[in-house]
Amino acid sequence: MSKYLARRVLVDDTDPRVVYSNAQDWSQDISGLRDNVGNFGKALKSTLHRSTTNGSFQFSFSGTSIDVFGFNDPKQNVTGIDTSWECFVDNAKVSSTEPFAFPENNWKFCSADTLPDGNHTLALNVASAGQPFWLDYLAYTPSNITPDDKLVFISQQDSELRYDASWSPLGDTWQMTRTPGALLSFDFNGTRLSWYALAPKELPSRKARASYSIDGGSETMFLIHGPGGNTTLYNQLIFETPILTQGPHSLQVKFMGDNTTTPLVLDYLIVETTQNGYSSPQPDPQTPQTPATSAVKSSRVNVAAITCGIIFPLLFIAILFLLVQTFRRRRRIQPAHPTRGFTLASPPPSPIGSSHKQSWLPHIPTSLFGPSRRTSAQTQETSHQVEEIDYPPARWKTFESSPPVQELTYHGLPNTQAFSPWKDSPARPSFVSATPPLPAGPGRPYSTDSPAIYSEERQIDDGDRSYYGGYQTRKEVMAHETSARNSMVKKGR
Repeated sequence: MSKYLARRVLVDDTDPRVVYSNAQDWSQDISGLRDNVGNFGKALKSTLHRSTTNGSFQFSFSGTSIDVFGFNDPKQNVTGIDTSWECFVDNAKVSSTEPFAFPENNWKFCSADTLPDGNHTLALNVASAGQPFWLDYLAYTPSNITPDDKLVFISQQDSELRYDASWSPLGDTWQMTRTPGALLSFDFNGTRLSWYALAPKELPSRKARASYSIDGGSETMFLIHGPGGNTTLYNQLIFETPILTQGPHSLQVKFMGDNTTTPLVLDYLIVETTQNGYSSPQPDPQTPQTPATSAVKSSRVNVAAITCGIIFPLLFIAILFLLVQTFRRRRRIQPAHPTRGFTLASPPPSPIGSSHKQSWLPHIPTSLFGPSRRTSAQTQETSHQVEEIDYPPARWKTFESSPPVQELTYHGLPNTQAFSPWKDSPARPSFVSATPPLPAGPGRPYSTDSPAIYSEERQIDDGDRSYYGGYQTRKEVMAHETSARNSMVKKGR
């Protein structure tokens, strides 16, 4: 039995060894928006590749088994489940898992466990009607661990892990300790190590403290959090070391909690064997990328480059801020939409910033020639009829300086008849006088019970209308004016 029992190699979706069908079928997601979905942990390196069409990819390796993992997010429609996939190793179809009903990371899509040791090619074909298929990483058991293997999966069963006596199995898959001062040691060859654990809901969830040290150095403290609910959390990243120099290193972990706190659980370790381990997403998955060079290339610092790198971004941000402020200031001063000049024949625009949708009605002047006596209740009752009434030409304007109604002195026959609702007004009034007479009231039509309005003479002589408070026949107006004139003559005598 190999001392590297259950040691596997992880291949991230950004690894250039994964050959995607074409750029139209696949796109890369580095947003990390799905890291907190479900209870199976985050995506590896928080990167995914998705296909919403019939995309495919291939990967060649040397080993005895391979699994495909990704973000499970099926969609049920009338024709079935969208999406579906098929996996092949050396052109032979291998088993695929059924879609899970809920979205989860680290979901196994397909697996080939009993391959003969040697070179193989994995192919996966996607069939999608629009719902994305999400690839996260591949995990295969290699024939031999080589320097090209950027991410190495270390199971909790690995023979190189050294547990003290306080550790015990948790189920069949994990190792756990609840003893204060419990230790674990592990020697590895790489540049970074990450610890993944389980947060069981059945055990205490109060956070615990622990520490790790590298190569006998100072201890680095970290916290162990419980599930925080009634659901067990899997694939939880507990801590990750900083980037180390390439070469052999020694890890030691100490537990500082007790039986009343969340236990320290080991599920697996991931060791990066290069400077980057593909922790940064590659811009083009089909173009091989060279490994990152050393973080420090020279001890000399280019002061001018650093200064420009600081000043120019700050200057750009300041200019952008001033432009935004100027734009906002102009928007407050200027109207939101340019409009034509407002006249009685063209309504003004609706108020800017209205909180509700309005069915637009034209603005109604208080009266044609003076203040209106119409109450607000009458306005609300009759406003829906306004659109049927043509306004007089723009030259007929309201006298804004008119005194209150009760103080008006009328030069002519006072309007003594009752007002009628707008609904009793003629639909399209016309006017015969080119120059209106002096005001004779608020300019409302008379009530429908006025016999003059609906008389036969009124209907025949439709063009003889005046502004004397409403609609009257010419004969009525002349009779009233003659009577008033005679009365004034008598008083003059």
